[in-house]
Amino acid sequence: MILTYQKTVITCGNCEAIEKSALLTWSVITNTKVKKTSVTIIIKKHIALSEQQKSN
Repeated sequence: MILTYQKTVITCGNCEAIEKSALLTWSVITNTKVKKTSVTIIIKKHIALSEQQKSN
């Protein structure tokens, strides 16, 4: 499953790398593309919103 989220808080390449690194710690995420305006993730299964919010 491929999901794309709009992001407005990523302001530099370092922030992109930090975001990507944090996302890849989730076992259900197999790949991710982080840009200044969006984040695209490829996941093995759906992640409930409540689980996503716990990690923030």
